Amino acid sequence: MESDWADLGSALEAARGCGFNIDSGIVPLGEHRMHRVVKLEPGWEDPLPLDLMLAERGTYEAAYASRHQVANEDGGLWLVTRDGLIDMKREAARPIDQQGIERIG
Repeated sequence: MESDWADLGSALEAARGCGFNIDSGIVPLGEHRMHRVVKLEPGWEDPLPLDLMLAERGTYEAAYASRHQVANEDGGLWLVTRDGLIDMKREAARPIDQQGIERIG
């Protein structure tokens, strides 16, 4: 998810409001960074991670430019396109990202 908030603090505050209360912090991805927060719910088998990709210093510029807004009860949520996500995974170039590209198709 790409956020259109002015800063990471605002994005984290919004995530906390949605129950993402476990802050895993910054995760380096080569020259890129993301901030992961996690939501746990009773009865869920697995935790639900939310990765906030930090579009800074020109990273993920094409994916950021092609994002679109989806309406929800809170007003809207900015999402990268399928192709933008694939490009981001290609840039990261980790084995897990390659597996993700194969799953996305």
